[in-house]
This record gives sequence, structure tokens and C-alpha cells, in this order.
Amino acid sequence: MKHYTKWLPVLCLSLSSVAMADKIMVKGEPVMLDKQGDVYMVPAGYQSTTDYHFVSLDGQKRVCFGDKRAELSNVDEMTVQVSMDGKVMPWHCYAFDDSVFEMSK
Repeated sequence: MKHYTKWLPVLCLSLSSVAMADKIMVKGEPVMLDKQGDVYMVPAGYQSTTDYHFVSLDGQKRVCFGDKRAELSNVDEMTVQVSMDGKVMPWHCYAFDDSVFEMSK
């Protein structure tokens, strides 16, 4: 039994590291999107430097991608039409959930 108690903390630490590695890092403040009819408008001059868009939709923080993410199938998702650079395109927006997303410093 003593042998197992030595390795238990190491095992727990390893498992928590793996869980942390699976989170998607998000940085910055959410960009407010303005709804006009059925389309959300990004603010003038908005440019994303990541493969996601961290936004506020109807007062809720969401992380949006241009395509559906299978690894996020258990997170509340809504597809919205977004106008950006004169083009309307679908964004797949997932509720900001601390178990899936983590704010980077």
C-alpha cells in the first residue's frame, strides 16, 4: 500500500496536466457584435489574429469558429450569420465554458 501512496500524487498531477492541455486558450476581451435583423455585425476595423473569434452575443460570451468543432460537441453551440468585410458567413459559436476554455494571461 505504501508503494501506491507514493505514486498517487504524481498520478493526480499528471492527470490534471492532461486535462489542462485539452482546454482551448482564449485571450483578450470579447468583441461586442451588433445584431441587425438576422445578421450580426462586427465593429468597424475588427480583425482577428487567431483561428477563433471571442465575442459577446446577446450578452453571453462565446467563442466562434468558421466551422463546427467535433471536440466541442458537448458545449452549447449556436450558428449565427456574421457580416465581416462585406461578406456574410456562418460562425459556429460555443458558450464560454470554464471546463473547455481558459483565459490566457
